[in-house]
Amino acid sequence: MSSPDYKLLFQRAEEEIGQLKQEKTQLAQKNTHPTQKTSFLEFLRVCHELLSSPLQVGSPSHSTKGAMPPPRGKYCPANLVRWEECAHLQQEIFDSVCNHFNARQEHPTKMFWLFFVLKGLPMD
Repeated sequence: MSSPDYKLLFQRAEEEIGQLKQEKTQLAQKNTHPTQKTSFLEFLRVCHELLSSPLQVGSPSHSTKGAMPPPRGKYCPANLVRWEECAHLQQEIFDSVCNHFNARQEHPTKMFWLFFVLKGLPMD
């Protein structure tokens, strides 16, 4: 009797978990009225879920092999300089936007369309 293929079992379990999460999300979406508006922070969360995708490991046959050619006819920085104030300025801008939309209040202003519009689904 051969031992189980643990990589395959793990991959199947990961796929099943992904499917269950997707089904849960779809069920939550069905239970939300499509014309309902949401707060700024909820809007950001939904945008993040829709626009970001998890990293996936591909097969080695699809990987880059050998040396990469230099970029020709394209802008390519010779060196990178650390922008020390970036995180601070980013936080200041985010805080300003949150204040503008009353996002951190107990009852934030709801003025953004939900995921149905973001996904391109019709609003009836």
